[in-house]
Amino acid sequence: MAEERRLSKDEERRSKLFAEVSSKLSEEGYSELELTTTAAMGNILGTVIGFLFALPFIIPFTLLNGWFRRDEPDHPAVFILCLFIFLVSIVIHELIHGFTWGIFAPHHFKSVAFGVIWQALTPYCSCKEALKPAHYVAGLLMPCIVLGVVPAVIAIITGNSLIMMYAALMIICAGGDLFILCLIMKKMPRKKDVLFLDHPTAIGLVCFVR
Repeated sequence: MAEERRLSKDEERRSKLFAEVSSKLSEEGYSELELTTTAAMGNILGTVIGFLFALPFIIPFTLLNGWFRRDEPDHPAVFILCLFIFLVSIVIHELIHGFTWGIFAPHHFKSVAFGVIWQALTPYCSCKEALKPAHYVAGLLMPCIVLGVVPAVIAIITGNSLIMMYAALMIICAGGDLFILCLIMKKMPRKKDVLFLDHPTAIGLVCFVR
Protein backbone atom coordinates (compact mmCIF):
# COMPACT_ATOMS: atom_id res chain seq x y z
CA MET A 1 0.00 0.00 0.00
CA ALA A 2 1.05 3.61 -0.52
CA GLU A 3 2.82 5.22 2.42
CA GLU A 4 1.09 8.00 4.37
CA ARG A 5 2.86 11.07 3.09
CA ARG A 6 2.10 14.32 1.39
CA LEU A 7 1.82 13.84 -2.35
CA SER A 8 3.56 16.10 -4.81
CA LYS A 9 1.50 17.93 -7.43
CA ASP A 10 2.80 15.53 -10.05
CA GLU A 11 1.73 12.55 -7.95
CA GLU A 12 -1.71 14.09 -7.50
CA ARG A 13 -2.03 14.50 -11.27
CA ARG A 14 -0.85 10.95 -11.85
CA SER A 15 -3.27 9.66 -9.21
CA LYS A 16 -6.13 11.30 -11.06
CA LEU A 17 -4.93 9.90 -14.39
CA PHE A 18 -4.45 6.48 -12.80
CA ALA A 19 -8.06 6.52 -11.59
CA GLU A 20 -9.24 7.37 -15.10
CA VAL A 21 -7.18 4.59 -16.71
CA SER A 22 -8.23 2.13 -14.01
CA SER A 23 -11.91 2.98 -14.54
CA LYS A 24 -11.61 2.53 -18.30
CA LEU A 25 -9.86 -0.82 -17.98
CA SER A 26 -12.42 -1.95 -15.41
CA GLU A 27 -15.19 -1.23 -17.93
CA GLU A 28 -13.28 -3.38 -20.42
CA GLY A 29 -13.34 -6.31 -18.01
CA TYR A 30 -10.00 -5.96 -16.26
CA SER A 31 -9.50 -6.57 -12.54
CA GLU A 32 -6.68 -5.08 -10.47
CA LEU A 33 -3.84 -6.81 -8.64
CA GLU A 34 -1.56 -4.45 -6.73
CA LEU A 35 2.14 -5.33 -6.68
CA THR A 36 3.69 -2.64 -4.49
CA THR A 37 5.98 -2.19 -1.51
CA THR A 38 7.08 0.64 0.75
CA ALA A 39 10.10 2.74 -0.15
CA ALA A 40 11.90 1.55 3.02
CA MET A 41 11.21 -2.13 2.30
CA GLY A 42 12.18 -1.66 -1.32
CA ASN A 43 15.50 -0.15 -0.28
CA ILE A 44 16.29 -2.89 2.25
CA LEU A 45 15.25 -5.95 0.27
CA GLY A 46 16.38 -4.33 -2.97
CA THR A 47 19.90 -3.91 -1.59
CA VAL A 48 20.03 -7.56 -0.56
CA ILE A 49 18.66 -8.79 -3.90
CA GLY A 50 20.96 -6.45 -5.82
CA PHE A 51 24.00 -7.73 -3.93
CA LEU A 52 23.01 -11.35 -4.58
CA PHE A 53 22.55 -10.57 -8.26
CA ALA A 54 25.99 -8.89 -8.37
CA LEU A 55 27.77 -11.88 -6.82
CA PRO A 56 27.87 -13.97 -10.04
CA PHE A 57 29.95 -11.16 -11.55
CA ILE A 58 32.02 -10.27 -8.47
CA ILE A 59 33.11 -13.84 -7.73
CA PRO A 60 34.65 -14.69 -11.13
CA PHE A 61 36.26 -11.24 -11.32
CA THR A 62 37.84 -11.72 -7.88
CA LEU A 63 39.03 -15.23 -8.68
CA LEU A 64 40.66 -14.04 -11.89
CA ASN A 65 42.02 -10.67 -10.83
CA GLY A 66 41.75 -10.12 -7.10
CA TRP A 67 39.53 -7.26 -5.91
CA PHE A 68 41.82 -4.25 -6.39
CA ARG A 69 44.94 -4.32 -8.51
CA ARG A 70 47.94 -2.36 -7.21
CA ASP A 71 48.83 -1.00 -10.64
CA GLU A 72 45.60 0.99 -10.85
CA PRO A 73 45.56 4.67 -9.75
CA ASP A 74 44.76 5.25 -6.07
CA HIS A 75 44.97 9.04 -5.94
CA PRO A 76 42.12 10.61 -3.90
CA ALA A 77 41.00 12.53 -6.98
CA VAL A 78 40.22 9.22 -8.66
CA PHE A 79 37.78 8.28 -5.92
CA ILE A 80 36.20 11.76 -5.94
CA LEU A 81 35.67 11.35 -9.65
CA CYS A 82 34.19 7.89 -9.06
CA LEU A 83 31.77 9.35 -6.51
CA PHE A 84 30.70 12.03 -8.98
CA ILE A 85 30.18 9.40 -11.70
CA PHE A 86 28.15 7.31 -9.26
CA LEU A 87 25.82 10.22 -8.42
CA VAL A 88 25.38 11.10 -12.09
CA SER A 89 24.69 7.44 -12.83
CA ILE A 90 21.76 7.46 -10.39
CA VAL A 91 20.14 10.11 -12.58
CA ILE A 92 21.05 8.22 -15.75
CA HIS A 93 19.48 5.11 -14.22
CA GLU A 94 16.10 6.83 -14.06
CA LEU A 95 16.52 8.35 -17.52
CA ILE A 96 17.09 4.87 -18.96
CA HIS A 97 13.84 3.71 -17.36
CA GLY A 98 12.05 6.66 -18.93
CA PHE A 99 13.68 6.28 -22.35
CA THR A 100 12.78 2.59 -22.58
CA TRP A 101 9.20 3.01 -21.39
CA GLY A 102 8.84 6.06 -23.62
CA ILE A 103 9.59 3.92 -26.66
CA PHE A 104 6.76 1.49 -25.88
CA ALA A 105 4.12 3.78 -24.32
CA PRO A 106 1.21 4.77 -26.61
CA HIS A 107 2.00 8.47 -26.15
CA HIS A 108 5.72 7.80 -25.84
CA PHE A 109 7.77 10.24 -23.75
CA LYS A 110 4.73 12.36 -22.77
CA SER A 111 3.74 9.38 -20.63
CA VAL A 112 6.95 9.39 -18.58
CA ALA A 113 7.33 11.28 -15.28
CA PHE A 114 10.26 11.70 -12.89
CA GLY A 115 10.43 12.64 -9.23
CA VAL A 116 11.92 11.98 -5.78
CA ILE A 117 10.36 10.52 -2.62
CA TRP A 118 12.27 12.81 -0.28
CA GLN A 119 11.34 10.97 2.92
CA ALA A 120 13.30 7.95 1.67
CA LEU A 121 15.70 9.83 -0.62
CA THR A 122 14.42 7.64 -3.44
CA PRO A 123 14.36 8.96 -7.01
CA TYR A 124 11.83 7.39 -9.32
CA CYS A 125 10.64 7.23 -12.90
CA SER A 126 7.05 6.35 -13.67
CA CYS A 127 5.06 5.55 -16.80
CA LYS A 128 1.52 6.92 -16.71
CA GLU A 129 0.14 4.53 -19.33
CA ALA A 130 -0.50 0.80 -19.18
CA LEU A 131 2.13 -1.35 -20.87
CA LYS A 132 2.38 -4.94 -22.00
CA PRO A 133 4.34 -7.06 -19.48
CA ALA A 134 7.33 -7.54 -21.80
CA HIS A 135 7.56 -3.79 -22.45
CA TYR A 136 7.25 -2.93 -18.76
CA VAL A 137 9.88 -5.47 -17.72
CA ALA A 138 12.23 -4.25 -20.46
CA GLY A 139 12.09 -0.73 -19.01
CA LEU A 140 12.39 -2.10 -15.48
CA LEU A 141 15.60 -4.03 -16.17
CA MET A 142 17.33 -1.86 -18.77
CA PRO A 143 19.28 0.33 -16.26
CA CYS A 144 20.64 -2.78 -14.55
CA ILE A 145 21.72 -4.21 -17.90
CA VAL A 146 23.23 -1.02 -19.34
CA LEU A 147 24.91 0.34 -16.19
CA GLY A 148 25.56 -2.90 -14.34
CA VAL A 149 25.71 -6.11 -16.34
CA VAL A 150 27.51 -4.73 -19.41
CA PRO A 151 30.26 -2.95 -17.39
CA ALA A 152 30.62 -6.07 -15.20
CA VAL A 153 31.30 -8.23 -18.26
CA ILE A 154 33.78 -5.63 -19.53
CA ALA A 155 35.48 -5.59 -16.11
CA ILE A 156 35.85 -9.37 -16.06
CA ILE A 157 37.35 -9.33 -19.56
CA THR A 158 39.73 -6.41 -18.92
CA GLY A 159 40.48 -7.07 -15.24
CA ASN A 160 39.73 -3.45 -14.35
CA SER A 161 38.66 -3.29 -10.69
CA LEU A 162 37.34 0.29 -10.88
CA ILE A 163 34.89 -0.75 -13.59
CA MET A 164 33.95 -3.80 -11.53
CA MET A 165 33.24 -1.69 -8.44
CA TYR A 166 31.13 0.66 -10.53
CA ALA A 167 29.22 -2.24 -12.11
CA ALA A 168 28.59 -3.87 -8.73
CA LEU A 169 27.27 -0.60 -7.28
CA MET A 170 24.98 -0.09 -10.26
CA ILE A 171 23.59 -3.62 -9.95
CA ILE A 172 22.99 -3.09 -6.24
CA CYS A 173 21.32 0.26 -6.99
CA ALA A 174 19.03 -1.62 -9.39
CA GLY A 175 18.05 -3.97 -6.57
CA GLY A 176 14.71 -2.22 -6.12
CA ASP A 177 13.89 -2.93 -9.76
CA LEU A 178 14.97 -6.55 -9.30
CA PHE A 179 12.74 -6.75 -6.22
CA ILE A 180 9.76 -5.55 -8.27
CA LEU A 181 10.64 -8.19 -10.88
CA CYS A 182 10.51 -10.81 -8.11
CA LEU A 183 7.04 -9.58 -7.13
CA ILE A 184 5.92 -9.84 -10.75
CA MET A 185 7.30 -13.35 -11.18
CA LYS A 186 5.76 -14.52 -7.90
CA LYS A 187 2.31 -12.93 -8.07
CA MET A 188 1.46 -12.14 -11.72
CA PRO A 189 -1.39 -14.33 -13.01
CA ARG A 190 -0.37 -16.60 -15.87
CA LYS A 191 -2.81 -15.16 -18.39
CA LYS A 192 -2.26 -13.66 -21.82
CA ASP A 193 -4.38 -10.53 -21.48
CA VAL A 194 -2.43 -8.61 -18.84
CA LEU A 195 -1.34 -4.97 -18.62
CA PHE A 196 1.04 -3.27 -16.20
CA LEU A 197 0.54 0.27 -14.93
CA ASP A 198 2.88 2.04 -12.51
CA HIS A 199 1.26 2.83 -9.19
CA PRO A 200 0.98 6.64 -9.00
CA THR A 201 2.24 7.00 -5.42
CA ALA A 202 3.73 3.70 -4.19
CA ILE A 203 6.82 1.73 -5.20
CA GLY A 204 5.63 -0.85 -7.70
CA LEU A 205 2.78 -1.34 -10.13
CA VAL A 206 -0.78 -2.50 -10.61
CA CYS A 207 -1.41 -5.58 -12.73
CA PHE A 208 -4.64 -5.44 -14.77
CA VAL A 209 -5.94 -8.88 -15.70
CA ARG A 210 -8.81 -9.73 -18.03
